[in-house]
Amino acid sequence: MSQNKSKLLGKIIFNPAFVIGIITFIVVVTFGVYYGLKFNKNTYEDKLSGNGGIANENIYVRFLMESYDIILKNYWKEPVMYDLPKIYQLSLEKVTNQPQNLEIDSDLGTSKMLSKVFDQSTTTEAKKQLALNTLIVVLYNLEPIGRNSLHSAQQEKDFRKFVSNIDTSHNLYNDLGLSTTTNISEVTKAYKKIETALKDATSTEQKQILAKATYAKQVLTDQNNKVYYDQKKIEPTIFDRIIDKTLYLYIDRVSPTTIEEFKNAIVKAKKNTNANTLIIDLRDNIGGSFDFLQNLLGLFLGKDQLAFSALAQGIKIGQTTSNKLSELDNFKEIAILTNGKTQSTAELATATFLRYKLAHIVGTRTAGWGTIENSYQLKNTLDENEIYYLFLVNGLTLRSDDQPIEGRGVDVDVDITKLNWKDEINDYFNSPSIIKALQNIADKLPIK
Repeated sequence: MSQNKSKLLGKIIFNPAFVIGIITFIVVVTFGVYYGLKFNKNTYEDKLSGNGGIANENIYVRFLMESYDIILKNYWKEPVMYDLPKIYQLSLEKVTNQPQNLEIDSDLGTSKMLSKVFDQSTTTEAKKQLALNTLIVVLYNLEPIGRNSLHSAQQEKDFRKFVSNIDTSHNLYNDLGLSTTTNISEVTKAYKKIETALKDATSTEQKQILAKATYAKQVLTDQNNKVYYDQKKIEPTIFDRIIDKTLYLYIDRVSPTTIEEFKNAIVKAKKNTNANTLIIDLRDNIGGSFDFLQNLLGLFLGKDQLAFSALAQGIKIGQTTSNKLSELDNFKEIAILTNGKTQSTAELATATFLRYKLAHIVGTRTAGWGTIENSYQLKNTLDENEIYYLFLVNGLTLRSDDQPIEGRGVDVDVDITKLNWKDEINDYFNSPSIIKALQNIADKLPIK
């Protein structure tokens, strides 16, 4: 019996499939242990806390290692796809113009390397600049190159204003000669006064004054837009007009009010016109808040539908968040206009409309700026009067063919750089109204 067992054991041990399986198992376990140790996502400070070492740690090292932790947890690439300790080493070498010794390819090895350099710095200002410059170089060299950065508190504030479409550099009431917020009637009177004085203007300066006053009147005589501006200084992002039976919507940029503006324009067109086709103009639109697409697509499809997918330490899925807008059923054909300056959220919206076959795309390929970014405040400070934020790419959006938008852009159905593009419009649309409208405006500037 034991002899039979030995023979059986011998067959198992020397069975090629069994041997390959054992080798594979050992390799997988070894790989897992190695990378589990190397890319353990417990924070650097957690590890120091366990060793009782936080109180003695150099604040400049802690500043950089807090950044290290944030990158490790939030940067779009899986840690095994890039070598963060090596990036810190090379960045430190760039800033100091000296070779640096990374004894252990890990977070604690990175900390040890940084500590040695800061110990050699003589002044507080020198240490501060070394820490800031090193982090700036680290962030710059994370892919996509140049998209990740370090923000001061003021830069972060300015960025949030930019995303929200808030411009504090001028006041629309001042452009009408008004010193303070007033009612629509007073706005109209002020505009007519300027128009009468400058309608025959010939100088460039006078024409600019009239143009600013015209825009201010356009914004401040629309009740919804006036409320947005008076309360939060948010200017309109959507400009609409009816072209025969086609509703044309130019989305200048994306702000917190864009979805509400879009709904208002659709409902107004359904109520007051016979428009049954839709053109959404996203040319020159640089994007904005990322939830724009989830809200916009929801108006067409309803809640809890796939809105986008992105590479984000794996695959990140976003779903629609708004209810279906029934008035959109009235629009039987939809076109989206794009160009090389359509980017970020705007080109992701374009890609998603293609994915669902909701629209045909006319214009030129989009910019290829397919990143999702977010800001992360650093708790460790180098100066009690300053707070810093990491502006970090934490996702790469995907096209309808599941290729990254980044560096590729979104292709169009009708390319207006081709000689016969106007004829090709007929291959994608049936309505004479939208065909004529596209042929007339697709190669001209967006309409405000």
